[in-house]
Amino acid sequence: MARIGLPAALQAMLYDISNILVQVYINAFGTTAMAAWAVFGKLDSLFWMTVQSLGLAVTTFAGQNFGARRFERMRSGIGFGFALGIVAFMLGLGGPLFGCFTADAEVVELGLLMARFVMPWYLSFIGIEVLSATMRGAGDTLVPTLITVFGVCAVRLAWLFWAAPLYGGIRAGLACFPVSWCVTLLLYLCYYLPGGWLRRRIDAQREE
Repeated sequence: MARIGLPAALQAMLYDISNILVQVYINAFGTTAMAAWAVFGKLDSLFWMTVQSLGLAVTTFAGQNFGARRFERMRSGIGFGFALGIVAFMLGLGGPLFGCFTADAEVVELGLLMARFVMPWYLSFIGIEVLSATMRGAGDTLVPTLITVFGVCAVRLAWLFWAAPLYGGIRAGLACFPVSWCVTLLLYLCYYLPGGWLRRRIDAQREE
């Protein structure tokens, strides 16, 4: 339980740390940007609660099928359709949803800009969450955690401290999300698709 649970906890903690640094970057643009980011965060949390629940479900699903040696069924737990629904819902009703939290037109406008810039990239993060959850369910925790540490933490920090100041503006800072997600997803795909991780876990299971 510790071998599977602690890396997952570390992964969640890294997301929070990197988001704090994004908040620091946004704060530099004044109170309107801070308020817009705070409201966006309320809506953003709907997605994160959903995707975290998906991750737990996929981990359980993959673990059960791995234990039953039904390895072909582990892939059937990988799906992205629900993310499209969330993105469409939040973008389609963005104005009214933001209006529930603030009547300031400037805050709503900036918040919508943030949402329209970040939310379409949620699909890339879904891939990260599902692939990492699948591998955790099979007991492979070290490499997925290292990929997340590099992709989500190191790449995002590098972008915030070097690339974002170069371009300037709120969008330059927000770009750390799609950049880090895409890099991380690419690394996951390079590790997941060849299947070596699964063969190693199968061999380890046989030895146990």
